[in-house]
Amino acid sequence: STLNSGRAPRSIPSTRREIASSASKEELDVNKVRGIHKAYKDIFVRFYFCFAQIILCSTINGIKNTISAGFS
Repeated sequence: STLNSGRAPRSIPSTRREIASSASKEELDVNKVRGIHKAYKDIFVRFYFCFAQIILCSTINGIKNTISAGFS
């Protein structure tokens, strides 16, 4: 029935190596969210009666992505 078994809590990094590894891990997590960047070589915009269509062609793989937006 001893509390913590005489050990220090692990929530605070105790060495520089642990601090550096936790900082780099946080940086990687941020890059997962922010790393969504693509370069497009062609952007086409088509206007129809009720909506507009935007076609993006990526420079990396050439696959076209289409976005349609309606309006009234």
